[in-house]
Amino acid sequence: MEARVLFTSILPTVLSITVTAFFLASCSTSANDLTKSVAGTYALEGIQINERICLVGCPPERYGEITRSDTFQVAFPVEIYIVESRVDTLLFSGLEGADVPIRHFESSRNATNPYCRPHGQTNPPRHCTYALHQNDKILFDIVTPFGRYAGEGGISDGELTLTTNYFYRGISVDYYLTGSRK
Repeated sequence: MEARVLFTSILPTVLSITVTAFFLASCSTSANDLTKSVAGTYALEGIQINERICLVGCPPERYGEITRSDTFQVAFPVEIYIVESRVDTLLFSGLEGADVPIRHFESSRNATNPYCRPHGQTNPPRHCTYALHQNDKILFDIVTPFGRYAGEGGISDGELTLTTNYFYRGISVDYYLTGSRK
């Protein structure tokens, strides 16, 4: 009798664990699969909106007011790499506002080269932008002494979309970008 009770109480638990393990194994994404579907060079284009916000040295009634605004059409390449040790993390190189200086007011000149030096150029990579990647969604929230870069986006079937913001000492830059893998 005890063996039967033990068997009937353990069997559902063992079966549940087996089914769960099989499900998780079939749904897991390897770094190799992500490299094929996500990694590469993307040609981004879109809009950059620069705003200067009165925070320092302005009368109290103007605090927080936008004192200047410029909008640019932008286009630039960005490299995406997979972080081998963390398949939920992407490394970006060439992303304006994050690891490349922003285009300044009244100047749509191309930004300079990225600060990021991915694997192969330095080890470990330095000055790179990392983003959380889950279910085709991308999240940025990076705070450095040079400002904050935050936003979100999506990546699927070789298409990348980003809506992000860079903010530092009264300068706010919004990016609305889309692009395809080359």
